Amino acid sequence: MHNICYIGSSYPNYLNKFPIDALYFVHLDHIEPMEHILEIANIIILDGNSFSENSLSKASSLRSQHHLPNQVWVYIINDKANETIEKCYTEGFDNAVSLVSHEVFHAILRSDVLFEQRKQSQEQLIIAQHTARTALMNNSELGSLIQLLTDIIKVKNPASLAFALIHWFKQHGLSVCLQLRGHKKRYEFSSNDNIIRPIESELLSKGESGERIVTIGKRYLFNENHLSILVKNMPTDNPELIGRLKDHIATICHSCESAIDNVLNEKPQPENLNTENISQIKSSISDLNQEVFDYIISVRGRLGKLMKIMHADFGSLELTEEHQEILRSVISEYSSNMEEIDEMNFDIETKITRFEQNIQKF
Repeated sequence: MHNICYIGSSYPNYLNKFPIDALYFVHLDHIEPMEHILEIANIIILDGNSFSENSLSKASSLRSQHHLPNQVWVYIINDKANETIEKCYTEGFDNAVSLVSHEVFHAILRSDVLFEQRKQSQEQLIIAQHTARTALMNNSELGSLIQLLTDIIKVKNPASLAFALIHWFKQHGLSVCLQLRGHKKRYEFSSNDNIIRPIESELLSKGESGERIVTIGKRYLFNENHLSILVKNMPTDNPELIGRLKDHIATICHSCESAIDNVLNEKPQPENLNTENISQIKSSISDLNQEVFDYIISVRGRLGKLMKIMHADFGSLELTEEHQEILRSVISEYSSNMEEIDEMNFDIETKITRFEQNIQKF
């Protein structure tokens, strides 16, 4: 039987003859120092006869001050007051009985059953809420997973594939770095502004020959032939969530395999490919790059020499005021052109350098 607290002006001795294990008596005038008893009680019996006046309203006020979830409150009707079952129910009591020993005991038995029912209902409610939250989370996670798999099909290059993956992981609060690899090319990306530590890069490279899932403390390394993903903050304190994430990430890694082949576009070279022509192209591009640089230097040198001449003492040239004004205008124009040529030269140098670097990869 559950903990029972009897609140009144005197202890009813008739309760001693009933098989009640945990019965506490709290005097109505000493409730404050005995509040801890009310907190551990599962069933509280409040004797309305202990109040001098307005017994039901005062009892209701007392109940509202100390009522805890699942507690069962029983009110013993004041014989001298005009109190009905309906009024007691309106005040929130779970049961109302007369001050008769067998009625009080029967009320205790029914309250014991009611408390257990409430407890079980509360547990079932918690389970139902948890199940509902899990279902909603699963639906949300599966929705984002389906969206990612749809996006993977549309990607055209390694960067767009990595962006789609990183976006999914960020949605789930996960920090990652990953490596896409083919027969010749490897690309590494990170959710932390593309900053990858050397040790992380080494772990990703080892993933090519490692197990499909490797646990490194809070870090998890997921591996496929063409892809390794290092998750740096898996929620290890939530086994249920980490289980779902492992399933989702394994599905993502497996689904990316064919997409990586497409975006890397590493097709074997035909046997009759003329490697001598490739070598000639490399040499020609290098020569062209050098010629453009030499031309740029020459043009800048000539313009610089001209500017020095123009900046010479106008007096030594014996020019009229009108001619000096024209010369100043020409110098100003050439100064402006010089800045434009510098910007143009920088752009040309950058483009040719990138083109040469791409050619050198073949």
